[in-house]
Amino acid sequence: MGAPLGLSYELRRAMSGSAPKSGAEYTDRLPGMAEAFAKLPTRAAILDGELCLIDPRGSAHFYRLMAQMRTSSPDESLLMFLAFDLLHQDGVDFRGLPLTERRRDLERLCRADQAAAG
Repeated sequence: MGAPLGLSYELRRAMSGSAPKSGAEYTDRLPGMAEAFAKLPTRAAILDGELCLIDPRGSAHFYRLMAQMRTSSPDESLLMFLAFDLLHQDGVDFRGLPLTERRRDLERLCRADQAAAG
């Protein structure tokens, strides 16, 4: 199994699928995360980011993340997806836009998600 970092998540209301660089599929093993992504206020989106294991002091642990991802049921309470780019949303390819614009749109998507949840 390859490293679960460098994930791109393709999100749809009916289905959430993850596609890490290794090509392994983690959606079934991370149901809470898949559910959270499915609740984003969009029909479809591709986010680029990193799956991290963060300890209570805020430090990231790569080898502990790898150990969690080797289990059949990773402890999702230890994991966090840090999105840093929005590549595609609802039929619009953002890859040709400057990173500052893509980040603005990602922040807008996340704010909309927080407003809908809250």
